[in-house]
Order: sequence, then structure tokens, then C-alpha cells
Amino acid sequence: MARVRRREKKNTATETPQKKYYPKTIAELRERIIAFASQGPIEPCDGGNPPIAPEDVIILLSLRSRQSHDAREAKQRMFGHILWMLDQVEAMPAGKSAKAGRWMGWVFAHLEMLGVITNDDARRLAKADNDEGNV
Repeated sequence: MARVRRREKKNTATETPQKKYYPKTIAELRERIIAFASQGPIEPCDGGNPPIAPEDVIILLSLRSRQSHDAREAKQRMFGHILWMLDQVEAMPAGKSAKAGRWMGWVFAHLEMLGVITNDDARRLAKADNDEGNV
């Protein structure tokens, strides 16, 4: 009877450490989203214009999400989607820096539109991670 050689599976998770894209940026954005969504506006990091009021965010989100008639549900869905995207960027394998950058650009744009961060905040956060080689 012929022997069948079984190929051993390589455990790639232990062989190469997973690269973390934008770790500082993601941590701060999570805090700002949660604070903004639960308590209302928070002060911008760099002393720019304050974010828009929570009631304006709800109106913007309800206009943006025509499928939902409940503005509160639309707001939760948008912030939930942004938080999901941040989780996905964190879990992206090494070699996906271009994709991570595109996703972070989308997140920055939508958080700026909602008034959670300013453009200067986004630049400062991305620059901190870029300077440390985390992009």
C-alpha cells in the first residue's frame, strides 16, 4: 500500500507578525465617535471650528439615509459602519497599505462631513502614524 504524505499546514499568524495600520489614528477616532454619538459635540483637537450640533448631524444622516425614516437609527447605522471600517483596517494583512489608506480617507471624509473631526485633525492623526511608519 502506498503511503500518502500529508502536507503540514503552516501557521502564518505565528510566522510573521500582523502589521497594524493607523493604530493611533484608529484609537483616537473610536474615542471621538463614541463621545460624539453618545454625548453630543466634542471640541476639535486643534482649536478649529467646533463640530456641528448633534441635532444637525441627525438631520444630515436622515437626509443621507433615505431608507430609514428614523434619524436616530440612521445616525447609529452610520457611526456603526464607520467603526466597522476601522475594525477592518486594523485587521488588514500586511501588504494592504494602499487599501488601508483608501478606507481611512473615506472614514476621514465622512467624519469631517458629520463634524466629528476637522480636516486639520485628520491630517494630524494620519501624520502621527505616518511618522512612525504605521501606514
